[in-house]
Amino acid sequence: MASITEPSTRVQAQAQEQPDLNPAEAQFPTMAPPILHLAKCVLRPYQPTDAAAIALAANHPDVARYMRNAFPSPYTLHDAETWLATASPLSLAIFVPSPDGTPTLTLAGGIGLRRLADVESNTMEVGYWLGPTHQGRGVATDALRGFGRWAFSASGVPGLVRLEAAVFGPNARSAAVLARAGYVYEGARRSAAVLRDGGVVDVMVYGLLREECLALERGGDGVVVA
Repeated sequence: MASITEPSTRVQAQAQEQPDLNPAEAQFPTMAPPILHLAKCVLRPYQPTDAAAIALAANHPDVARYMRNAFPSPYTLHDAETWLATASPLSLAIFVPSPDGTPTLTLAGGIGLRRLADVESNTMEVGYWLGPTHQGRGVATDALRGFGRWAFSASGVPGLVRLEAAVFGPNARSAAVLARAGYVYEGARRSAAVLRDGGVVDVMVYGLLREECLALERGGDGVVVA
């Protein structure tokens, strides 16, 4: 499951690897990346020691299928190390509790933000991915909600008004995740993308406004920032 980007600093890989920052980012002060303790996962900045775990989680055709071409497939340890060397501060690893019940956390995927340019600089694109063994458990929905709440908060991204996600037409599971996280379907860019297998597909656009996110927050779901 993935948004077509996890926006990547390598040139967009994780919606689709994880967003790169562009010149519009210079308008805003540098932020310390958060550590978010959510109901089903923990989001924290990547560390150099995460490379092997990233490669393990990302190296599966079901992960790459609906990612942009900048997301490698196969995904090697070298790919992970290269990506970590340039990762944006607004790219976070998604960790989940280990299935054996121990306190150890397992890297399950990633989520990130990339600011749009020029007159759209009040919008950031969100992208995410999860390894196949961690899908279908509500982790991606939890990560999207929590990261969005932080991004729109006073300690989050200055000037942010809107989050946007783009999903390839056949990726119904990711579209459902966005809907559960409160994102609104805004339309399709018809025949806008060519998949790795050569198929031409629509790109579906989902958006979440600051006031919509705040309304969701009033319904519950707290975020604990470490």
